[in-house]
Amino acid sequence: IVPGTDPKLKDEAVIYSAHWDHLGKDDEGSARAGQSDHIYNGAIDNASGAAALLAMAQVAVKQPARRTQIFLWPAGEETGMLGSTAYTRAPLWPLAKTAADLNLDSMNFVGKTHDIGVAGAERSSLYASAAKVAKRMGLRLAPTIPDLSGAFYRADHFAFAKAGVPAFNVGSAVFSGDGSFDFVKEPTASSERLVAFKKDYHQVTDEYHPSWDLSGMVQQAQFTLNLGYEVANDKNLPVWNKGEAFGKVKR
Repeated sequence: IVPGTDPKLKDEAVIYSAHWDHLGKDDEGSARAGQSDHIYNGAIDNASGAAALLAMAQVAVKQPARRTQIFLWPAGEETGMLGSTAYTRAPLWPLAKTAADLNLDSMNFVGKTHDIGVAGAERSSLYASAAKVAKRMGLRLAPTIPDLSGAFYRADHFAFAKAGVPAFNVGSAVFSGDGSFDFVKEPTASSERLVAFKKDYHQVTDEYHPSWDLSGMVQQAQFTLNLGYEVANDKNLPVWNKGEAFGKVKR
């Protein structure tokens, strides 16, 4: 927890989250697949997000915002968002005074992009905030596409949304899995590398590779932290759009 600097706004908080669990081991399945490593390392999903969150927290400690900032690493995401759900049922900070949850789940390991994914942000005023931050960073918001895979409902931010807190999964090219992001270098080849991760998703082969271009992760983490500062320093709290079902939940 990084306390806010404003005498009144410090009683409200922005939460950044990233799950740190995966599925343990798969001895039998790995043997059948001819894999020597039977550990679900979860390098992209979601050691990448957990590490990014730690780096963001290190910056926030040195640069507090007007509102309090909370960095949360829930577990049990892979088995039904158990940790984030438990948090919202017994929150360390009142949900009524929780401005937003900005979640990181599977980071961009391919390279920098000209755009940033904000799928789910269009449900609330977080979309307008994200647009302001993107413009300042020289980025575009990736176009909203139909959520045919139900991605909005499969990450820790959803536990917060169900509890009435504006929330979404920030910027993840990997999570969409469609390779639709506009990469700065080698757009076609980069998109192909991104799509190729599908074969490693939730497999023991989700391991770290020295060939990754970590500049994409840094960019995504910086955008998320900048968005958090935008929310944490704004005089107004984020709100759900009129008619949005999550906005009817009393926190």
